[in-house]
Amino acid sequence: MKNWVLFFLGTLAYFLYRFIKRKDKRPDFSLHFWIEDNWPELLFAFIFDLAAMLILLDSDTAIDLSQIAWFPLWLDLPVKLAGSFILGYGGGLAVYNIFKKKVKREIDKI
Repeated sequence: MKNWVLFFLGTLAYFLYRFIKRKDKRPDFSLHFWIEDNWPELLFAFIFDLAAMLILLDSDTAIDLSQIAWFPLWLDLPVKLAGSFILGYGGGLAVYNIFKKKVKREIDKI
């Protein structure tokens, strides 16, 4: 259960960060406008992240951080919990960047 809470908190944190860093700071927050403006990114990020979460939480998934040279050996991290938050935040980030590049390429074609 904690994994799913962290996953949703990561996703919420990413989209909240995007709202805070928006270019036009004049309009107040409108959930209706935000969903209307961001629904493709949100839906794709959710589908991508959900699939990644199902893989991460599978009982056959084993992640050993001790093999990563830069990871401090003194840190004992609950990988699935940390991974859940990182997938929620990073999945949104990756999907948004993919959409932004695709839209830019389509605009450049015109």
